[in-house]
Amino acid sequence: MDIICNNIDYQYNKGTKFATYALKKVSLTIKEGEFFGIIGHTGSGKSTFIQHLNALIPIQSGQITIGDYNLFFEPTKKRESKKQKKRMKSKLKDLRRTVGMVFQYPEYQLFADTVKEDVSFAIKNFMPETSEAEVEILTKNAIEMVGLNYFEIKDKSPFEISGGQKRRVAIAGVLAARPQILVLDEPCAGLDPKGKNELWQLLHRLHRDVIKTIIIVSHDMNDVANHCTSSAIFDHGVLKKVGTPKQLFSDQALITECGLEVPVTAYLTNELSKNGIVLDTDFTTDDFCVKLANAIKNQK
Repeated sequence: MDIICNNIDYQYNKGTKFATYALKKVSLTIKEGEFFGIIGHTGSGKSTFIQHLNALIPIQSGQITIGDYNLFFEPTKKRESKKQKKRMKSKLKDLRRTVGMVFQYPEYQLFADTVKEDVSFAIKNFMPETSEAEVEILTKNAIEMVGLNYFEIKDKSPFEISGGQKRRVAIAGVLAARPQILVLDEPCAGLDPKGKNELWQLLHRLHRDVIKTIIIVSHDMNDVANHCTSSAIFDHGVLKKVGTPKQLFSDQALITECGLEVPVTAYLTNELSKNGIVLDTDFTTDDFCVKLANAIKNQK
């Protein structure tokens, strides 16, 4: 399912003298199957935007369509019937099951006594009709999906496992509800290089085998260049440009204007071109190295 956003406005402290715009007339389409990046400096509106995608932040102005879900501003009625409230609650629950959200440092969200209880919480919350036997199967599948051994870890406290395992358990807790779209805010924050590499491998495997669309928020342009099919640049709440990493990072004036830095591969490509070595690269590390090696070989 595609995500279609039209003219999304959002103000914090709306209606007060402290009101500030976090999003201004944002219109963006994210096609099903994308590994999509949301980039921008701190305060650019990235996190505010993604929290609109499963109604953690209600729409103030504009419209978002996600498959059959249509989100728009609905004034609260003082005398809503119990039936209306129940229908709205059910609609939001379905949406949040479809669009799984993993926050920055997701391991801070762990709360249960055991890993098994923590991961199974989403199943019991979003699919209360599921039998205990089915809950265990889904929990086991989610834990194994993130590369952990179910029988070794299921009865351990989530607070007594390693940092990398905690993050995987937190992600498993979201995957357990079987979302079609997975949104991650700074998924590699705080991880060492080995942990980052393992997490990216996991996310690409999930994207290939399980999750139709993955959306990441990142401040690391190298990660975006290496892993995203398309990205959107936000600046002070405004959507500045959407495109492939090559299209975005070739526009150095825009990157500078938005207070960002180009990935290392884009910087080196630009510097090499000043010395007569022109590389037609997509800015992924692998492609850059291959194109540079070929250019050096051809000069000999």
